[in-house]
Amino acid sequence: MNEDKRQDAASLVSYPLKSYRHGKATIISNKSQLFAKYDSVFDAPTRCAIRYAGEDDVWGNWRGFTVAQGVIWWDRIIPRSVGTAQLAAISKYRFGVFSVNHGGPLPKECETATAPK
Repeated sequence: MNEDKRQDAASLVSYPLKSYRHGKATIISNKSQLFAKYDSVFDAPTRCAIRYAGEDDVWGNWRGFTVAQGVIWWDRIIPRSVGTAQLAAISKYRFGVFSVNHGGPLPKECETATAPK
């Protein structure tokens, strides 16, 4: 996610999206707002953390799933009428990013990639 992927990112978001920076929440209600604030929501450190996250870095709890100690949170949206979906069937349900958090520790690969020059 290093290059500009505004359209791709917007299609993966479950609105409203919450973006937390310095303890303050910004609520992004739709794609237009995300495009206007894209560079602050998906800043270079956030994109780097997502890029370097591997399968072993993913963990979850009752809120959903995350990587890089909470930099981004997502969940699959599975209708209640489906009940418990089988793992193989999960891919047909919508993926939804619902929170982007800034200021946490980054993977070592990102420390040098995003350091001020």
